[in-house]
Amino acid sequence: MKKLTLSLILVAFSYFSNAQCTEEVMHPMFEAEVVSHEDLSLDGTVVVQLKVTALADINFCTDISAESGSHLTLLPPSTPPGGSSSNYIAIAEGNSITLDFTFDYDTTNLPYYQKEIRFITNDSGITELSSQYLETAHIYFTPWNTVEVFGNHDFLAQKRNWLVGDEINSPNRVYINKSSLPVSDLPDTFPDDDSSNIYSRHIEGLGYSIPFLAPDTFNYDSTDLVAEGARFKSGGCGFWGHRFNGRISNLRLTSLHIPDDADDFIVDFARDIGLRDLEVDICVNRWPNQVIMECTTDKEGFLVDGNGNRTIDFDFCTGSWRDDIGVFCLFF
Repeated sequence: MKKLTLSLILVAFSYFSNAQCTEEVMHPMFEAEVVSHEDLSLDGTVVVQLKVTALADINFCTDISAESGSHLTLLPPSTPPGGSSSNYIAIAEGNSITLDFTFDYDTTNLPYYQKEIRFITNDSGITELSSQYLETAHIYFTPWNTVEVFGNHDFLAQKRNWLVGDEINSPNRVYINKSSLPVSDLPDTFPDDDSSNIYSRHIEGLGYSIPFLAPDTFNYDSTDLVAEGARFKSGGCGFWGHRFNGRISNLRLTSLHIPDDADDFIVDFARDIGLRDLEVDICVNRWPNQVIMECTTDKEGFLVDGNGNRTIDFDFCTGSWRDDIGVFCLFF
């Protein structure tokens, strides 16, 4: 049995370009986190809860801005934040308060990709950008008609490779039964920086792909690759040739997205974006690096064949005497 291994040399980084509290506040003297939850219905509003835990006795400034971008609109609170008419709430060390922020959305125009809401304190005693930033909520309108709300920690802990794209050119939303989705086999302790043994599978309609441990062979669908014929009669490849069959499924080419004004604190939450409309050659990783197949990437950055299929089957002849051979993707 012949085996194929894939090596991708893809290194690319892209850089895209009210009354206020006046009391001096020692910062950080508290921790802020979004309470993760899932709304089981689409009723036009979603409540995001910001939990603040005091690390010392403090007067916490409740004058907070929520930067939500498109599709989500912050509604004015029916009661003052924390139930107090003052811009301050006293919190004893070790205690917590929860502030509710209600956003509305159009149930007939739901976004395809996850949306972010950044919470910023308006405390004028805090001047550094990294200190003004409190937390980010991530809102995902699922294809099974619920609303998922994640804080940063829970968002990054999901076994999902989130997609980033332009809503104007986004794919159509389609219903997916959540129970039909494959479950990632990544262990909870898998190193964040070890991507060499991972591949991702994308399901049409999902705003993310699902990571899996890569199988030993190159076939991403875990089906054995077959090399036909014997050593000297190798599938019509001539006296010296060997035939190799291969499949690439749901391979996404991405680049790191970092906002122009990001500081070191914000860079930690950079996202991968798909590289669209690339020309990609699949080549044999042995001299003279013959081109096996010419492909492109679609608008989400996934490798596709000439018919737009994300599962690409190919076979080729080569003079290699090895029982396994590597291929790589050359893009330009």
